[in-house]
Amino acid sequence: MHRPDDVELKRPETIDTVIKYLLGQVELRKFRDLFDHIDVDRAGTIDYDEFFDFIEDRRTKFSDNLFRQIDPKYDGTLDFEHFVHILTSYCMRSREEILQFAFDTFDDDASGSLDELEFTELAKMMHDGKPVFASNFNKALAEFDTHGDGTITFAAFQQISKRYPMVLFPAFRLQDQMQRMSLGLNHWHKIHMRYFDVISMEVYRVRRPLCRYAAYPTR
Repeated sequence: MHRPDDVELKRPETIDTVIKYLLGQVELRKFRDLFDHIDVDRAGTIDYDEFFDFIEDRRTKFSDNLFRQIDPKYDGTLDFEHFVHILTSYCMRSREEILQFAFDTFDDDASGSLDELEFTELAKMMHDGKPVFASNFNKALAEFDTHGDGTITFAAFQQISKRYPMVLFPAFRLQDQMQRMSLGLNHWHKIHMRYFDVISMEVYRVRRPLCRYAAYPTR
């Protein structure tokens, strides 16, 4: 049933994201209340710094790339629908999706691997130049340079995140802070479970006819 305070979305990209992750008016009304709280001058937009003040995290190249991905204008401000889109898309990403996003953010030449300069930039940016490896940086780079060409592949990048979890900690902290300061960790967990239940049912529907067919004896 339609309510007078229901939130109506207009941007196709935002609508698609909300539908994909099964968000409803309960979540959208909460988002609107949060946005209005941040938008103290009622301009209809908030700037990036206001967003990071809200989630109590710092702005980095990594987070800026998230804004650039969602908002092609990338003009330093977010309207309500971009706010919804950014929160929903990042809060719903899996660990692997966050790792891939971080990798792509620093793969400046889109080569599919990180060279020494790109890898150095990632480590420094994520931690304000502080060391994050137990050993010398060059030794750490060499340890995961599986091809011996001075680069890190995504597969090696995944191993780095397991061996040195603090390297990518800020990327996961960003998601954690977004979740905490918006709907709360428990609510996002419920949305994740609801989403994966639906995905599981879709996989079941696809596989069930094949299983039924395979049950027939061959002649």
